[in-house]
This record gives sequence, C-alpha cells and structure tokens, in this order.
Amino acid sequence: METIITDFSYSLLIWNTFFLVSIGFWIYAVTNLLKGPLEKDDKLIWLLVILFIPIIGSLFYIFIGKKEI
Repeated sequence: METIITDFSYSLLIWNTFFLVSIGFWIYAVTNLLKGPLEKDDKLIWLLVILFIPIIGSLFYIFIGKKEI
C-alpha cells in the first residue's frame, strides 16, 4: 500500500525552520560562552540564562554578552 503525500504545510516548515535556527543559536551561544575569557561568575550567570530561557537567553548572550568580552 503506497501513501502519497499531496498536502504541504508551510506553517510546519516555518516552525521547523524556527526550531532549527533556535537550536543553532543555542549551541553557538553555549560553545562560545564556554570557550570565552569571561570570569567564572559571569560564565555561570550567562550559562543559567541560556539554559533556562533558551531562545531569548541565547539571543541576549549573542547580542549583549559577547560585547562584555
């Protein structure tokens, strides 16, 4: 029995793209944070922000936290 999918969901494509981009930002923020020269307390605070608020925390670190370095 063959099933042919004829319906294409653009909203699903948009959500999947958003999800993959947010995971990419999250991975980039965590790796950059751990490799960066911040002090231990600053690293811990940024790591907690990134872990507990993944999308917004990652964006905050990329646009605000990297400037502290």
